[in-house]
Amino acid sequence: MSRFVEDNSTVIVFILITIFALCQNIFFRSIDIELPVMVQELPEGWSLPAIFNIVIGLICLALTWNKTTFIENKYHSVYFLFFTFVIYSCQYTGILLFLPYIGRYKLVMIRAFFLGDAISSGSLAGLAYAQNSPKSECIPINQGNQTILIEKKSSLTFSVETYFFIVSGMMLGSLICFLILSITKIGQNKINETDENKLLIEEDNQVEEIENKENLMNKRQFNLSNDISYLFAMFWCCFTTYGFLPGLQTYALLPYSPDIYQKTIIGVEVSYVFAQIFCAIFSKLTVVKYPKLVHIFNFISTILIVWICIIAKMSPCPPFINTPLLGGTISGLLYTIVNGLSHINYIILNVYFQEEFGKIGLFWGCVALQIGMTFGALIIFMLTVYFNI
Repeated sequence: MSRFVEDNSTVIVFILITIFALCQNIFFRSIDIELPVMVQELPEGWSLPAIFNIVIGLICLALTWNKTTFIENKYHSVYFLFFTFVIYSCQYTGILLFLPYIGRYKLVMIRAFFLGDAISSGSLAGLAYAQNSPKSECIPINQGNQTILIEKKSSLTFSVETYFFIVSGMMLGSLICFLILSITKIGQNKINETDENKLLIEEDNQVEEIENKENLMNKRQFNLSNDISYLFAMFWCCFTTYGFLPGLQTYALLPYSPDIYQKTIIGVEVSYVFAQIFCAIFSKLTVVKYPKLVHIFNFISTILIVWICIIAKMSPCPPFINTPLLGGTISGLLYTIVNGLSHINYIILNVYFQEEFGKIGLFWGCVALQIGMTFGALIIFMLTVYFNI
């Protein structure tokens, strides 16, 4: 009977952690995936992703995202940038706690965390695809003896406001699951109970207690000097892909067409889902067995990012601009592949840190992630906005 209850509680915890994990990707990607729509409307234009990435209330965004303020003879999206700053401040500090928090549970629960991450990516991609991208066409209008062309933009399936309200609802569901996990403490490893309480635990739970202690004893002590190469691997994949690359998206994709821009951002979210599936199918593809794999993936990603930088530098007349479908497909595939490879690295490294070092390993992995994203965002902001390169 106790084994049946334990199995049921494991399933319940797995589901709760999966829903809780939705918040991380919604925090990190829900605004980014809507940029192809907003970049056409807000005064920052093509530099918006770089500015957004450096400043990085969803309900507040739904109400104020398109409001602008006139400062120093220019319009600026102060409300949008302020609320994204608040949201991403929570995201950047919270990410240091999310994965170490999962360390309180069985090792299998980190898979639930990444499953929730994949579901949120797929959900955001589905929302963006259903919303569609704004398309424009030139309509000839006769004025006297002259014919002039007027740009007419098609309407979205649903508004930006509706999009932010939907993702706010997903965030609410994530919050509820987190509260259930925190208040009930269901499924957490029981490694700190007193001897008196341990006597009251049934035999099956005592076996689990021993296994938990053995797992803790088997974990190596985390040493920065010994594992600096893997921390650097985490830093570099986050520096290039999550920090540096987003600031280039308008310059590398938008010249071909707004539709290619939006479909590529959707493709990035889909690549995250495939990255999760890949890591689930090839779960034995670990850092311990293949220690050079993450470095190879980083090397490939770096080469592709150099190519993307060249395309962005040549903007607004990048290669194959006269055949936008071909050029946009090449640029979009490069952008999507880089994100997919980096997300595989992100998963493999976090699983390694969890299995080898427990919560402390996950914490330092998140520190490397934070530093990488921050430095990448700062550098691309300086290059695109300050130096106007």
